[in-house]
Amino acid sequence: MHAQGEILVFVDADVMVSNETLQTIVEDFQKNPSISALFGSYDDAPAEGNFFSQYKNLLHHYVHQTSNSRAVTFWTGCGAVRAEIFRELHGFDARMSSIEDIEFGLRLTQSGHSILLDKNLHVKHLKYWTLRGIIKSDVCDRAAPWAQLILEKGEMPRDLNLNYRARISGAAILPLAGLGGVVPISAYLGKNLLMWIILGCLSGVLLLLALNQDIYRFFWKKRGAGFALAIIPVHWLYYLYSGLVWIYCCGRHYLKMAVNLPSPRENYFPSRPFPVQRRPKRLVN
Repeated sequence: MHAQGEILVFVDADVMVSNETLQTIVEDFQKNPSISALFGSYDDAPAEGNFFSQYKNLLHHYVHQTSNSRAVTFWTGCGAVRAEIFRELHGFDARMSSIEDIEFGLRLTQSGHSILLDKNLHVKHLKYWTLRGIIKSDVCDRAAPWAQLILEKGEMPRDLNLNYRARISGAAILPLAGLGGVVPISAYLGKNLLMWIILGCLSGVLLLLALNQDIYRFFWKKRGAGFALAIIPVHWLYYLYSGLVWIYCCGRHYLKMAVNLPSPRENYFPSRPFPVQRRPKRLVN
């Protein structure tokens, strides 16, 4: 690593910082000498105006703005870490193709270091999202590797998009989807069964709405009632495929344990330093 400064700042290539970004980071470290790292969030004015870009970026903004300021993970969309600590922990795990920042944050907090989520540190995301791109990113770059990391570490952080409401929503959407799939053929199963299926679907819908009412109020306030209503099925789709990915990863993980198959990441935290990931485009000194 060639950077010589005391603080390493990471910014994604599709993120635009403001004139105050670096000054805010420096002031955060000065005001909080006990923290080892910090990160911010996207702002509430995404650069792209299409529906899916607005939904995805605003959801990210909401999650970070409503999470605990004392974070347990790290985010390189706009984050900073003390260089000495970064080197001490050997930086990012270069074997990981995604969520290396999350893994580094977990390793950081488990080593006794503190991470600050500064809700006043905002950057603008320039990415253009489509539904296909959202699903691919959520499944391949987030849900699957994060589930694998959680299972191997044996710990699930109760923060960001893994808080209790999100977990219950992910669990509730699965039986709701199953009951919804039975509705078209329920007429052949008798009126009593049809009534119970409809009651189960309504209960599931009400539960999900209650659990996520703050999110939908946020979207209503930012983009209006029509937008808030339109994002509900997309948001529930997110819970559905995330829940299915979790089930799949759990099944694969425990099957490997049962048959004694070695995990490709069995020695996830090796005793020898692993190579530091070098990403010049994301590193600002």
